[in-house]
Amino acid sequence: MKTANKAKEELIKVIEEVEALRQYAAEVEMMGSDYKQTEPPVQEVCKYAESIVETVHEPLVVLDANLRVISANRSFYQTFKVTAEETERQLIYKLGNHQWDIPKLRELLEDILPKKATFDNFEVECHFPNIGRRIILLNACRLYREADNTQTILFAIEDITERRRAKKELRRYREHLEELVKERTAEIRTTNEQLQWEITERQRAEERLKQSAEEWRATFDSITDLVSIHDKNFKFVRVNKAFGNSLKMKPAELIGKPCYELVHGTNEPIPNCPHIKTLATKKPVTVGYFEPCLGIHLEVTTSPVFNEKGKVVGSVHVARDTTERKRMEEQLIIADRLASVGELAAGIAHELNNPLTSVIGFSQLLLDKNVTDDVKEDLKVVYSEAQRTAEVVKNLLIFARRHTPAKQPVNINSIIDKVLKLRAYEQRVNNIRVITRFTSDLPEIMADYFQLQQVFLNIIINAEHFMIEAHGRGTLTIKTEVTGNIIKASFADDGPGISRENLGHLFDPFFTTKEVGKGTGLGLSICHGIVTEHGGRIYTESDLGKGATFIVELPLVAIDTGGTIKCRTLALT
Repeated sequence: MKTANKAKEELIKVIEEVEALRQYAAEVEMMGSDYKQTEPPVQEVCKYAESIVETVHEPLVVLDANLRVISANRSFYQTFKVTAEETERQLIYKLGNHQWDIPKLRELLEDILPKKATFDNFEVECHFPNIGRRIILLNACRLYREADNTQTILFAIEDITERRRAKKELRRYREHLEELVKERTAEIRTTNEQLQWEITERQRAEERLKQSAEEWRATFDSITDLVSIHDKNFKFVRVNKAFGNSLKMKPAELIGKPCYELVHGTNEPIPNCPHIKTLATKKPVTVGYFEPCLGIHLEVTTSPVFNEKGKVVGSVHVARDTTERKRMEEQLIIADRLASVGELAAGIAHELNNPLTSVIGFSQLLLDKNVTDDVKEDLKVVYSEAQRTAEVVKNLLIFARRHTPAKQPVNINSIIDKVLKLRAYEQRVNNIRVITRFTSDLPEIMADYFQLQQVFLNIIINAEHFMIEAHGRGTLTIKTEVTGNIIKASFADDGPGISRENLGHLFDPFFTTKEVGKGTGLGLSICHGIVTEHGGRIYTESDLGKGATFIVELPLVAIDTGGTIKCRTLALT
């Protein structure tokens, strides 16, 4: 701003000097040729000053005190396309089509000389004959020459039409740009919101996918069956924890290794490999076999895995340990055989009853006749042995016969005694000595006679088996007693005892330490169920190598003389 003002001041000085030189030149002209020859530099200086004014780009007009045009620079004539003849010595208001005849402009110009005033950037918009409508800025100031006390007005004109047009265009462009920016900003905001929504949804989807993967992984690893995925080259792609545990390896250690090497210990697939069949048939295959490397029976089902083109690229293996099921099947077969043997024994017992009845009857008739003493003694032996045999057959029939469960007053001592009579022959031939310590006044309890007979018979047979297996003989001590509100029956043998790890499984179904064919693993489990159903409990005390004691505790029930239950204790825990 300071530079512009300074330039303006310099320009005013130059114009003042030009006007002064013009006036001086006019005076010299009037003095004659002789005087002009004496002042040649004046014309040159005047031309020099005028050339400076002519180079100014802004239109400039010098007005006299009456607001007539004294002179104008070349820019004025070029800008408004007028000539000096049309302009000089004319009132400023009458130039052109009187476009300068503006009341406010007249007022400003008329105040300059009297008031020594100036005005700057007075904007007007006029229609000019030769150049059309223009927007111009007007500036005016007083020029004063001290030499002759002359005052003139410098009238400067600046055409800002193009600037305004450019400014307007720039404003329009800026507004358009701002609108575009707003639109783009809105689009970007919408896009960002959409992108943010997509990101959020993708994150949620990834989270759900991650959660599903974790759930699938947890489910996969929680399956107790041996699950594995194999590629076409028999290599593990994935295995669950149960599979890794079966080989005593971590699942990650199995990935990429051939299944036949780790599972079967071979250098090539085994015969009847279900994986080969599934790859060939594209259908599920199930096979069962005994795996010697693992020492278990396996049932393996393979299902094909297809790619997006429908080609088989591998298979899923689900291997189930069927060892326990095989053992159960074998035990059930044995149990079924034993049931058949029981029915056969019952049939044989019935057939023996008829001849035994004859033997007993005829021997008794012969004893009533007159026979010699030695014959009579022989008849007594025949009669006694026939009676004993009949009692054994009767017990066998009672044991083998099917009975409807029914509780009635029973005496524990009597039940145990009947079982011992049934086992007397086996005990005698196997050198088993039985010691009984029965409480004589043992009260009766409400129980199923035949079920308790089965319990005591199973315990006694087990004791006999393990004593004979341990040292070919043995001693079985049976004791009954009343303790508080329970009746306790204990069976102590001097057999090999029971290991600590087996004690916790004695009453599990199908658990047995006997050789195959010598036990079903159901006996003690059935005993446990019977005793528990009677409100009692059965348990074992044993140290390995020191024999075993089975204890049966049953709740005591008081019975009146009419056979009616008077009270009953709580079930044992």
